[in-house]
Amino acid sequence: MRTLENRWPVICHNDPILKAFRPFLIKTFLGGNMSKVRNEQVIKAWGYSNIASSHTGNLSSNGDELRSYGLLIGFTTAQGSKIVLDYTAPAGHFRSQTTSTHTNRAKGVSDVVINPSVAQGLDAWKDAEIPF
Repeated sequence: MRTLENRWPVICHNDPILKAFRPFLIKTFLGGNMSKVRNEQVIKAWGYSNIASSHTGNLSSNGDELRSYGLLIGFTTAQGSKIVLDYTAPAGHFRSQTTSTHTNRAKGVSDVVINPSVAQGLDAWKDAEIPF
């Protein structure tokens, strides 16, 4: 197990073996709970495909997905690319000021930012190869 900034335990699931045993590892090493961290650390953890949750639980990462108040704002493709769904006013998909802040911060660790209208109903995005 490695740590992120030596503040909280992180279970990296880039390794397929660790990914398969992630529930066991969380229960064993984290007592069944994700560490509660600051929003910036949750976003950084998602960028590294790690698990994290904010102290309020309103921003969370399971390593593959990033959620703000339960809304999917970021996901990881099969190739490991980080995609952010642009839930901001300029994109025409404003949900709340906090979700916009989460989205804008996540853009900093993402590979691609797309409008949620484009991605709506397209599960193929999760498995699509990014051509650039």
